[in-house]
Amino acid sequence: MTISRLFSFLLLMLWTTLFWGYATTSVLSHNKKTTDTENGLDKEKTLVIAIFTGYEPFFFINAEGQPVGLFVDIWKLWGWKANRKIRFLPSGWSQTLTNLKEGRADIHSGLFYSESRSEWMAFSDSFYDISSLFFHTIDQTLPVESDDFVGLPLGTLSNSFQEEFLINQYPKAKIIGFDHPGNVVRALLNGEIRAFLSESVPTAATLTRQGLLGNISCSDNVLFRNRVHASVLKGRLKLLDLIDEGLEKISDEELMEIESRWVPDPAKRIFKSKMLRLAQHEKDWLRTHHTIRVSGPRAFPPFHYYNDTGSVQGMTSDYVRLISQRLGINMIFQEELSWTDVLGKMKNGEIDAISCAAKTAERKKYMHFSEPYLSFPMVIVSRKDADFIGGIKDLAGKKVACIPSEVTCEWLKRDGIDIVPCYFGSPLKGLEVVSTGQADAHVGNLAALSYLIEKNGLTNLKVAAPTEYGNYKLYFTVRKDWPEFVDIINKVLASITEEEHNMIRQKWLSVRFEHGITSADVWKWIMRVTGLSILLIGITLFWNARLKKEIKEREKAEEALREAKNEVDQANLVLETRVVEELGKRHRQEQLLIQKSKLESLGRLAAGIAHEINQPLAGIAMGIENTLLKTLNNRLDRDYLTEECRLLLQDVDRIRSIIEHVRIFSREQQSEQTEDILIDKAIENTLLMVQAQCEQHDIRILSDIGRITGTIVGNEYRLEQVILNLIGNARDALEEKYADALDESVQKEIRIRTWEEPELIFIEIKDNGIGISDENLEKLFEPFYTTKNPGKGTGLGLSISYGIIEEMNGEIMVQSRINEYTRITISFPKKNREKQREKDGTHASV
Repeated sequence: MTISRLFSFLLLMLWTTLFWGYATTSVLSHNKKTTDTENGLDKEKTLVIAIFTGYEPFFFINAEGQPVGLFVDIWKLWGWKANRKIRFLPSGWSQTLTNLKEGRADIHSGLFYSESRSEWMAFSDSFYDISSLFFHTIDQTLPVESDDFVGLPLGTLSNSFQEEFLINQYPKAKIIGFDHPGNVVRALLNGEIRAFLSESVPTAATLTRQGLLGNISCSDNVLFRNRVHASVLKGRLKLLDLIDEGLEKISDEELMEIESRWVPDPAKRIFKSKMLRLAQHEKDWLRTHHTIRVSGPRAFPPFHYYNDTGSVQGMTSDYVRLISQRLGINMIFQEELSWTDVLGKMKNGEIDAISCAAKTAERKKYMHFSEPYLSFPMVIVSRKDADFIGGIKDLAGKKVACIPSEVTCEWLKRDGIDIVPCYFGSPLKGLEVVSTGQADAHVGNLAALSYLIEKNGLTNLKVAAPTEYGNYKLYFTVRKDWPEFVDIINKVLASITEEEHNMIRQKWLSVRFEHGITSADVWKWIMRVTGLSILLIGITLFWNARLKKEIKEREKAEEALREAKNEVDQANLVLETRVVEELGKRHRQEQLLIQKSKLESLGRLAAGIAHEINQPLAGIAMGIENTLLKTLNNRLDRDYLTEECRLLLQDVDRIRSIIEHVRIFSREQQSEQTEDILIDKAIENTLLMVQAQCEQHDIRILSDIGRITGTIVGNEYRLEQVILNLIGNARDALEEKYADALDESVQKEIRIRTWEEPELIFIEIKDNGIGISDENLEKLFEPFYTTKNPGKGTGLGLSISYGIIEEMNGEIMVQSRINEYTRITISFPKKNREKQREKDGTHASV
């Protein structure tokens, strides 16, 4: 019995152990699966990628409703390389961030790093590079200095990196956020904003698709370039590793091939050199060192200094921000410190990196140096009235302004130059004491010294001579226990393009300075002058001998010329007779061509009139036919007959109006009589003759007239001839461009608008036709010059129009772009009513 109970007890324990072991294993397995699923590592799960739909050529929806674009292709390739199923979740920009934050998406397809986003996002390695700049209408310009943007309305996408940039860089401007790029463009065209900040490639693609490149242009300077990263919610590090591993597998050649499909212009592509690629241990190091404390010299412009508000300025601060963006980390500048304090805190590990420092043996003991990334010649600065200094040996016995802990004075002592050092706290103070005579010279790099001289108006100083120390090289330094970070910094510096280097240098080194004359320069000029003198003496002797010979030959030639002159006089008489005959022939030919031009215009006019008259004639015919039918059917009543007669009389009046205007138009063209002209009335009369003919050719005439209150002085019917000719030319340009167009959606348009200013009245005629080249624009108003095909114009229309406009004291200006548009603007002076009243003997007060 006891053994039986013991056996039962053992079986129960065994069963319990097996049960709990199985249960525990199941729970752990389930938990692991849940954790893997939460981190996006469940291979059966389809990863959802949030994309922005209005982001050509990177992301957009095609005609079939499918997401396409450069980034879409990269992510599809990533899915294949990572062996993962993916699905795109398209939305507006702000919604893409919300979809990631609320878990509807696993991955954000691409965005810039920012400190505010890093609070809830983790960023992958960068996989693309995008530049941002200002866009504005072609008739606007933007201020240069940020202080001039006070109150200026600037637009950009809401919740974008560009919005953060504008708020930080232009705090005095009025920043307006929009939810879609199309709304930003619309606000610019409506005058709600002065400019908008956006990315160059997608914005140019959008403007091209909307046909707005002729109205909107971009600034010359790129404000910043930024790296694109994928992002996930913070804490999903395994998913982030998966993203980086997949991106790492995509080769540069594959990226170049994808980009070439979506960015046709090679100049706008970024995959021209190797992208920044970090080793896995370097990525791991960055994840555990996401915040880097950086410092630099307190007063070392233009490299590193602090402005009046305590903000860091200078070339190296731009490089630090660029490195921070490339790596997706926070690099925080420390408070303003003296150079001695900066080095001391670097030794103690209170500072992680220095943005710029010269390399010395002492400093190498407690910090690592990157590859040099800034290099400028070392020079000596003195007063313009100082004794001659040709090199560092001439500094012996002189007072030299030195900066504590700076290497230049150490180098002079090392080389045995017996200077009298005078220590001051900054390079600017060193230059100021040289300027006031408290010191004889200061040694430093050309960029920093010339910048300070120019910015502080130290006009009595000069760059006296170069030194024997070559270029002054600056390095990015890192604390001694962080060798991994030096390797990372070197990779980032190597990935910076020449264009990016030039942008930073041009921003801070617009100043140029000339150094004084050295002894080597003196000897160089002596040798040049001596050589030139010998050459001149030799040339003079040779020339004298040659002149004597030429004098004798000239005497013989003069005799021959006298004999030839008599023959030429006889030939001139014959030539003058032939010239008179040829001029007569040319005059007759010109008259024939002018007549041909008039007949051509008359033919165009007749065709238009025929079309205009045919429409009311058709109405008359239909009305009469309907009346006869009702008469035959005994259904004609008095009301119907009255209404039909009223309509017939309207059509008759329209025909009479057209014929009367054409009759007067044809007769008054030859009249020299001037009168007060209402511009809008003249345009309406012209459109009466050509509107229907243009519609017959599927050309829309869009007019914006009817608001001009002032008048001009001239012949109204000759002005109508000008407008008629310009509309005819616009029609020909449209027909030439769209002759073979099969797309019925093509819009052929002629836009006519008028406006007035206090002294002038303007007419603008614009078409979206074939355009005119710059070369042809210069010859456009020459008689008999035409860009039309042979047999399609005499070349006299614009010449005659130019003459008519000139007679009316007007001016004409032509702007055009091949295959895009031609805009002709005519301006006339308003009639001076005050002077006219005085001439008539009246006064304004009456």
